[in-house]
Amino acid sequence: MASQITIADADALLTGLVLSSERAGWDELIDDDKQVLLNRAQALVEAGSWDGRKYDDEQAYAFPRLDDDDNLIGEESDPDPLAPLAVREALALLAWSFIDRADIWDAFELRISGSLASHSAGGIAKAYTPRTGRGDVWEALRAVPDVWRRLERFWRRGGRIV
Repeated sequence: MASQITIADADALLTGLVLSSERAGWDELIDDDKQVLLNRAQALVEAGSWDGRKYDDEQAYAFPRLDDDDNLIGEESDPDPLAPLAVREALALLAWSFIDRADIWDAFELRISGSLASHSAGGIAKAYTPRTGRGDVWEALRAVPDVWRRLERFWRRGGRIV
């Protein structure tokens, strides 16, 4: 799966969101590695349970989305937004966070593959089901507060828009 944002988009967004000293790890990556991290971020976001429905049934990604009244959720001034700014920022931040928090992706990927039945880190044990579910994605996204703050308003809760 490709990402909904390009490497250039991620670079530009991260320049405005992350201190240069914290961005060094991202800036040192070659483009192929950045793309892998963006693809991982996209896969995690795509596995989420988002409000509304896709803007177009044929679109490749979860965003943009329409609410129950056919209004764009998170509409920007762009006439045909690729995705709300919050989603683009979340994808860039999530990809960047994987540099230091590979555990988030690793745990998510292992849950999907079903190759991990349980995991223990720092004395805390956790059991996983073979397939990822809404709670797994929620937990992974909440592990990166800057990402979650941008995406939580889109999360489906009790079948209603919040």
